[in-house]
Amino acid sequence: MTMLSLLVLTAGAASAQSSLTLKLGGSFPMGDFADATVDYDEGIERWGLWFEDHSKKGGAGLGFMLGAEWQNPIAAVQGLSVTVSLDAIYNGLNGDLNDYFNEVQDNAEDELDEYNITSPRYINVPLMLGLNYNYNLGGNLGLYAGAGLGANLRVITPFAFHEEGREGSYRFEVDENVSYSTAVSFAFRLGAGITINDKYSLGIEYYALGASKVKWEMEETEYYAGDTDREHESGKSGNIAPTMLLLRLGIKL
Repeated sequence: MTMLSLLVLTAGAASAQSSLTLKLGGSFPMGDFADATVDYDEGIERWGLWFEDHSKKGGAGLGFMLGAEWQNPIAAVQGLSVTVSLDAIYNGLNGDLNDYFNEVQDNAEDELDEYNITSPRYINVPLMLGLNYNYNLGGNLGLYAGAGLGANLRVITPFAFHEEGREGSYRFEVDENVSYSTAVSFAFRLGAGITINDKYSLGIEYYALGASKVKWEMEETEYYAGDTDREHESGKSGNIAPTMLLLRLGIKL
């Protein structure tokens, strides 16, 4: 069924009442999106945000989401609705990467006057058009299943570090900031769950938000012995594809 067909069916549902459901829950990365390879002696080996590393590993950790879903019933089919959903999904880094960066910071603090790392975070904002089917089990309980197609906006927050120290009688300071370009990709979702009193819902959904190349730009500023040196570098890293399970609680307004 095409998107145009869905819109036509929606327009024909004049006698039905639309609804808006707010959703919140947890995000559990899957597959390559959740993985990274770290060796505490050698450093980061496979991570798609790591400069010229072309790995597909995203290194994402557990996160949370907020979203809204508009439903408009299709009068011709009992229980079937057209949906438009918008979500914001936040994921930090996984335990291996966080432990590695914490260890780097602890070791650097023993040798430098100041050292701070700001690690990147993932923010995904998918907008999708889809279908949802509700089945009343009787009483206050029901089941639902849904699917959607659309586009995802992927944002990766900057990776940065700052260090200060002394080398002999000279003081030095280094600031490095790596910014990542935003990307838009094809996305889809599948999900199912239960409804209570036709107002509350609890469901689990699989989100595949599409693969996009990571493009980065690095700015480094170094102050040493009264001199300032600035460098700029850009490049491409891995092809990151955010995939995750969302456990969500919904409240129909």
